[in-house]
Amino acid sequence: MMPSAAVPSASTSYSTSHSLPVMRRWRSYFQSARRVPAVSRASGSPNPPGPDGEPPKTPINALEATIRRKQRELETTIRELGMEALDERLQSATQMPLNPPYRLSTLIAESVPQGRAVLVFEVARSGSETTTADLAELAKAYVTQGGASALVVRTDSEATPSGLRDLFTVQQAVPRVPVLARDWLIHPLQVRVCMNRDVRGSQQPLNIEPRGMTWKDLHTESRTHDTMTDDLDVRMGC
Repeated sequence: MMPSAAVPSASTSYSTSHSLPVMRRWRSYFQSARRVPAVSRASGSPNPPGPDGEPPKTPINALEATIRRKQRELETTIRELGMEALDERLQSATQMPLNPPYRLSTLIAESVPQGRAVLVFEVARSGSETTTADLAELAKAYVTQGGASALVVRTDSEATPSGLRDLFTVQQAVPRVPVLARDWLIHPLQVRVCMNRDVRGSQQPLNIEPRGMTWKDLHTESRTHDTMTDDLDVRMGC
């Protein structure tokens, strides 16, 4: 089941002056994110430590396996991209958008005071035979017949062979509806890719703390100040 989105206050609005402190923190975070964060295991493991105080060896669970898979994918992407191009993309991510898109938080702020519910539907493949065209038709049906206010599209490689193409296809099918990416975001480069394609936000199911700044902090501030990524619904830690 998809976790429910936090509801921002009705006063949420796009404000450059309110966003500056957040943008400075984003800039510092993006500038330091040249490496893929390592997986750290939770403390309090039931297994005793090994010889010489070595951490206990425990089987890799499904969550850790997923994060390691995403690490390998990101490392390949960064290696192919090169550090110079990576730095350029991360620097550009700190710039304030001239024409901010219609965000989910804006929709919620406009709807809730009027007593209107905001429904977020997930557009997912039912099987290997599902195509991106099928997802586009499903998205249209959710909006026109199901009353969806916003949509979430899974972009992880285990959920779809097409990746972000599913997301962009759904965006084109329902251009007036906020569309969020659902993925395991462990590096700001992934956020930058979504921003570059005008994705309204991202929704993630895991908590990761890369380089001292938690995704939860970014999520809280982005909702409070309505900044560039806005709807980073990061339980994870768009």
